[in-house]
Amino acid sequence: MRQLRFPNQEQECFGSCLANYFDLIEEYELAESVYQNFRRHPLVRSDGAMLPSLSSRLVRDLTDNRYRGKYSYIPIENNLGEIVEQVLGVKKTEALQAIKQEIESGNAFETAKIEYNRPALVLHYFSKINFCHWIVDVGHDWVIDDGLWQKVINLPKFQSFVKGVMTIEKV
Repeated sequence: MRQLRFPNQEQECFGSCLANYFDLIEEYELAESVYQNFRRHPLVRSDGAMLPSLSSRLVRDLTDNRYRGKYSYIPIENNLGEIVEQVLGVKKTEALQAIKQEIESGNAFETAKIEYNRPALVLHYFSKINFCHWIVDVGHDWVIDDGLWQKVINLPKFQSFVKGVMTIEKV
């Protein structure tokens, strides 16, 4: 395993993944900016927690609209309002409005099957502990997880936990 420049600290796995993604595609200054500004975003909790449904919005905001993200996901049984309340608390109304805008604009959408080209940010969901975690799927059985390069040993198991994917394109 090789440590990269942008490790996950506390709950900021999406911010770490996004910065490492831009580092991977040689957008070094943007990667640094994303990593430094992630926790300052109004839709990110101070410890780095965020809502996957807002990932496409965060891509646009943190890149000053230079990149656009598309978040596709397999629906998970939950109460969205309750989850928003747990993650963002007082920002619940703002977050629910932003989620609605992302869905209406087609930047966040449900899918029956996850398919994507690499590199991409993938969302693992562990139902037994009701926990989500972002990872960069680099391809060729390699991922960046919490800022570390890692080889995927059991690809079917890895893929079984993927419940969402963020693909990113330059605007």
